[in-house]
Amino acid sequence: MILVQQWRAAGNHGGAVEAARIHRGLGHFEEAVVWYGRAAETEGVASGMRAQKLPEDGRKGVQKWYFSIGISGVEKEAAEMFREAGRIEEALDWLKSRALAGNRSAHEEAVLGFLEAGSVEDALDLLQQADYFSSHTLREAMRRLREMGRIEEALVWLKKQLEHDTPWKVFYPAEVGRVLRESGRADEALEWFIEQVEVGSQSAAYDAAQLLEDSGRVDEALTWYERAAADVVAEDRKGNIMASAGRMLRGAGRVDEAVVWYLRAAKEAGRPDAVSEAAATLREADRTEEALSLLQQHADADSGIAIGDPARMLTEAARLLSEAGRTDEAIAQLDRGAEVGDLDAANVRASMLREAGQIEKGLIGYRRAAEAGNSLALERAVAMLREAGRDEDAGRLQANGWEPDGSVARPWSARPQSAGHP
Repeated sequence: MILVQQWRAAGNHGGAVEAARIHRGLGHFEEAVVWYGRAAETEGVASGMRAQKLPEDGRKGVQKWYFSIGISGVEKEAAEMFREAGRIEEALDWLKSRALAGNRSAHEEAVLGFLEAGSVEDALDLLQQADYFSSHTLREAMRRLREMGRIEEALVWLKKQLEHDTPWKVFYPAEVGRVLRESGRADEALEWFIEQVEVGSQSAAYDAAQLLEDSGRVDEALTWYERAAADVVAEDRKGNIMASAGRMLRGAGRVDEAVVWYLRAAKEAGRPDAVSEAAATLREADRTEEALSLLQQHADADSGIAIGDPARMLTEAARLLSEAGRTDEAIAQLDRGAEVGDLDAANVRASMLREAGQIEKGLIGYRRAAEAGNSLALERAVAMLREAGRDEDAGRLQANGWEPDGSVARPWSARPQSAGHP
């Protein structure tokens, strides 16, 4: 009780939460309810303090969210306590009262609670009184309404939210499409996405492309991927769209087109990993030489087309050669990679030598990898020796390390000092 009194004296959100938890742990149900209520009441203050720490230019879009939704999960805790006691109706009443008082977290928890209890009308009533929800709560509520066959109510509410200027407005067009699509109304979903594109949505074209892709309508999907890429400015989103188009074409066996889209993602949106995907696409089509040429071109800083880390491209080229059984060429590529600063090249090189059974060269490679900062190099060298049946050498390497020439160091000990010598 002394500890509880200390938390009471604190008079803040965190103190109220801890007081509630202590009472709950002691089995003091009614006292816990009181303190959970006080925590919920002070949650907005705590959230507002967090909002004040945001940069000025980032506050407008999210400040309302920080003030109105709790991030401690206190409402969920309280509801769980009611449920554990078998007092479901009281849990819902408690959440609803706080929801109507303006607590956003309680509002979301109440909607899900009423849906779980089968009280659809209460849930819908609360939905109608809210202007936005978090994406998790939104999707979960829509899923439950869909399972109950209340699709139209879900759609009406979602479309209504587009009238409000909230931080979550950007998510609602996609959610309407999701509900339609998962209800077996793919054609309506496509019409909806196209309609949203026309009114300026920057994400609807991508949603339309994905819907068409999943329906096997590759050429139509490609048209919408093109539209989606043209509609966005942010490089990361543009890169994701172009890489998605490349992935779709790759899956459809349209290798040359896939490579073009992957390289567009690399060049127009700064996605060096897309070069790797283009090379992998060529390799899958048994066009190894073209894949190698592509990686090597992008590893050459003087080629005029290099994108990303040259060392990484050389290492990928080496892996490709190794998979083709061309170990010597692979090692030559890795040596080039080490020259241009690939810290992992020595480790990959050593692993290739290990797989090729070239144990002594592998030991030298792992030593170089350790010198380059690879903390696992010694462990891998020891494992390589054990695999080769050289347990004694493995034990010495583990105990003594390497000689300067890369061989296993022999046991040594400090010679005792002679009497009379310092």
